[in-house]
Amino acid sequence: MRYVLVCFLLLATLLPAAGTKSKSAKLPDVELTAFKAVRDQDRILIDGGATVHRKEPIPGLRIKIDLLAPGKNLISERRVTLTKELLEPGDDVPFSLACRSQAGAVNIRVHFYSARRNPLTLANPGPYPIE
Repeated sequence: MRYVLVCFLLLATLLPAAGTKSKSAKLPDVELTAFKAVRDQDRILIDGGATVHRKEPIPGLRIKIDLLAPGKNLISERRVTLTKELLEPGDDVPFSLACRSQAGAVNIRVHFYSARRNPLTLANPGPYPIE
């Protein structure tokens, strides 16, 4: 009888823990869907696209490009407004940029901000190689 009671109490304490759901991974605000950087003489040409996943609308989208040296040390950065339009979940934002080539820059890291300069989470910020 005691054995049955102990098993029942043990089972009763374990069941609530089994019923709780694990916290699912939160989607990033923005996902970089395409990215390519090519060196062209004294410029770096950057083409890419981003998809908005944030539940709330984003009031415009800004991008910050970090040019990195081989040790991932920051050499230079460039900030550009991609759009001032209100972006809804699922919106795609293609972009093409050009920036001055910096000596020693071999990789690029990407950051996104709202037009109000609030940082947005990004699924895959890089670094990406400069071809």
